[in-house]
Amino acid sequence: MREPRLLTTTDFAALAGVGPSSVKRWAEQGVIPSLRTAGGHRRFERDAVERFLRQHHTQAANLAAESGKEPTADPWVASLLENQGLEMDAFLLAERARAGAWYVVGERLAEGFAAIGRGWRAGEISIAQEHHASEQVQRALARILAMMPAPPGSPTCLLACAQGDEHVLGLAFAEVCLREAGWAAHWIGRNTPTDEILHAVASGTVDLVAVSASAACTDQALLEEIAKRVAQACADNGIECLLCGSGTWPLDPPAGARRVQSFHELHGAAARLHEKRRRLGTD
Repeated sequence: MREPRLLTTTDFAALAGVGPSSVKRWAEQGVIPSLRTAGGHRRFERDAVERFLRQHHTQAANLAAESGKEPTADPWVASLLENQGLEMDAFLLAERARAGAWYVVGERLAEGFAAIGRGWRAGEISIAQEHHASEQVQRALARILAMMPAPPGSPTCLLACAQGDEHVLGLAFAEVCLREAGWAAHWIGRNTPTDEILHAVASGTVDLVAVSASAACTDQALLEEIAKRVAQACADNGIECLLCGSGTWPLDPPAGARRVQSFHELHGAAARLHEKRRRLGTD
């Protein structure tokens, strides 16, 4: 079936993974050309949209070549290391358009940072470069989230890093994946005392809990204790608990908790729970 030559604002937003208001703002700012129907509705040339979404896809590699740096074998690593500011936004949005879903981009992002980690251990990439890339992605995700408003009445997921964990990049991308699956987020963030998570659960204002532990979290006894306490609190309040990230969570999660080790699994769990709530009439 032939794809339509002209896209509506909604079509464009779905392709980019943002809200329609962001597309309207881009059009009003002249960032991308648009047409008007007889009824005054905007239409966008498909070719122009695809150029807009991929225009920064190879920009980082070009910048590296211009600066005389040796190009990396992985174009994603080059993009993560070289893009900054709105260039990073454009790169991630282009990848979302290519992949069709944010959780797919999340898997590739995780692979990119794993490659950066290997480069650092081999002495090819500095820790300053890794920190800069992480910070630029986090800032870009915050701007992208602002373009993805949660619909009124959306269920809310509590997002927190396990006690002792300072790494929030995975949690930040989890919020993007959850938003795409129809969830709002209550962000607590880095190094969250377990009692604070339990307090938020007991407040009755959240419908799902996602606790992240990065690979830096290797204290198995601590993570087992966190998992038990949070899972019990969630079970007492009739909500589900997701134990996320590559930290040393218990291999056999306690009752009421589910182990989630990829953005694909996170999206699936969130989408399933959203649909369950819809059928029960709680959304």
